Amino acid sequence: IPGMGQLSFEAVLNRDYPLIMAIFTLSALLTLAGILVADFLYTMVDPRIAHEKRSATAA
Repeated sequence: IPGMGQLSFEAVLNRDYPLIMAIFTLSALLTLAGILVADFLYTMVDPRIAHEKRSATAA
């Protein structure tokens, strides 16, 4: 997101804690969304990787 680094830097300098929390929350959500999208794309590219329920007991 353009300008996010400058905004977060200024928020730290100005001790704007709600803005810092919002930036970290947004960054975390975007990171998690990217990981989730990458996980689903891996299954489309490589069919050997499957999202299936695995049993907890060893056979």
